[in-house]
Amino acid sequence: MIMKKQGFILGSAILMFSMLVTKILGLVYKIPLTNILGGEGMSYYSSAYSIFMPVFAISVSGLTTALSKIVSENLSFKRYKNALKIKRVSLFFFSITGLVFTLLTLLIGYPVCVYLLESKETFLSVAAISPSIFFASVMSVERGFFEGGRNMFPTCVSEIIESILKVTFGIGGAYLALFLANNEYEKYGTVFGNAITSSEQLIPTALPYISAFSLFGVALSTGVATVYLFAISKRRSYRISRDQLDIDKVTDKRRNIIGFLVSLAIPIALCSVITTITSVVDTITIQPILNSLIDKFGRSLTFVKEISSVDVDDIPAFMYGSYTGLALTVFSLVPSLTSMLGKSALPNISHHYARGNKEAIVRNSKNTVFVTLVISMPAGLGISFFSKEILTTLFNGRIAEIEASSQSLSILGIATVFISLTVTSFSLLQSIGKQKLPIYILLISLPVKLILNILLIRVPSLGISGAAISTTVFYIVTAVASSVCYFKAIGSRLDIFSDIIKPLYASANCIMAALIINDILTDYLNYIISFLLTVIISVIVYILSLSILFKFNKKTLKYRFLS
Repeated sequence: MIMKKQGFILGSAILMFSMLVTKILGLVYKIPLTNILGGEGMSYYSSAYSIFMPVFAISVSGLTTALSKIVSENLSFKRYKNALKIKRVSLFFFSITGLVFTLLTLLIGYPVCVYLLESKETFLSVAAISPSIFFASVMSVERGFFEGGRNMFPTCVSEIIESILKVTFGIGGAYLALFLANNEYEKYGTVFGNAITSSEQLIPTALPYISAFSLFGVALSTGVATVYLFAISKRRSYRISRDQLDIDKVTDKRRNIIGFLVSLAIPIALCSVITTITSVVDTITIQPILNSLIDKFGRSLTFVKEISSVDVDDIPAFMYGSYTGLALTVFSLVPSLTSMLGKSALPNISHHYARGNKEAIVRNSKNTVFVTLVISMPAGLGISFFSKEILTTLFNGRIAEIEASSQSLSILGIATVFISLTVTSFSLLQSIGKQKLPIYILLISLPVKLILNILLIRVPSLGISGAAISTTVFYIVTAVASSVCYFKAIGSRLDIFSDIIKPLYASANCIMAALIINDILTDYLNYIISFLLTVIISVIVYILSLSILFKFNKKTLKYRFLS
């Protein structure tokens, strides 16, 4: 039943497992899709997401967190009937808002694609993914209710179901579009109604439709996962018992519930919107600035020479598609995992905050940040030093795309640590009712991202790597500001030596070992096999380094990982 709670580490482990499976399946989806679409086709896909995500963020992203927090607080005071009423009211209200925002995406998507991006073909992908907003609104209510009760299993299972179907429907949709394009060309000499003169034009003409079919498959997968969560919530084993309901005699008014939820969700959603605007900044700056660079310097640019197989006029779209499709895909893996720590900590800390238990708040907060850094530091340094090896392993065969994005990924590896700390710190701030503070921090740091994009991308020796540098600086500013603000708010501070220096030293040992091992193994083994073995051995080195530095015993393990 929902009242069967899980602690921070178990809850985090469940969510991180689901996210790990989700990300692996995401790569299973993204790698063949990238191979089908290439750099140019990924520009349609990525541009559609840059339009879709801000609307999705403001309508959906704050909902699960807000509901988790308010349900957790109600359950901490045994207001079971009120918690159930909150869920019912939320389902009704947010299913309506989800439908409204789905329609809004369709209304604003077309003019943005036509007049801002100058690519009306991108609207096909925007329209295909837009139903996800409605499904996700309903799904977020169900997930937030379970997570507020500190039961992470339904979220875990629904995410895995969604990911499996995303691969099935997403890749299936892409191949269906290819099949239809080939069939139409053989019969009528057209591709989705567009006349072409040779078979060489078939794939380029079909790319917008392949992207749209794939994204519609993604929307369908979200719909099925929503149905699963809705069905499982009706099972007796997941319901609040009659005895628990009888404890709570008084419930809040509907308008008060909606008002409180909206007041919580809007700041969190705005925070997510501002975060997604970083991708919008990239969308509106990268291609125009690269165009102006190429107009001025042509083939003399270093990054143009490295991808000589691509026509000069197509290079801006190709670079942008490669950057978003390859570099940002890898970059997002680690923070997606560590974000589960903040997600699991939120209901726990909200519970202790409602009870006024400062000692538990400080302990859980320090442990959440510590585990975030322990995971993100070696991963970030590994991405920086082995960017090309990672991309080659994941996207083997896409030589031009790897050349176009490996330098950017190497820079983003450093940002991995800071985005992970940012996401965790934001969750912690939200757990103690400081959900507006991340907005102020982002409003200060976002102009830094925009200004640096404009200044750095136009530097001939940097090109699109300038966007990676600006992203890194952006997350350094937000991470430092948000973590300092949080620990000041709870009246505590991190132990710099124990919580930061020691994990960093262990991470440096890990990377040094990886560089030496990989250099030796590449002389005897296949490029990819040697890299995979290097990763395994370096992880062992890292764990041993941590064990020596922290002298883990029963007491320290309990404090760090079992509290």
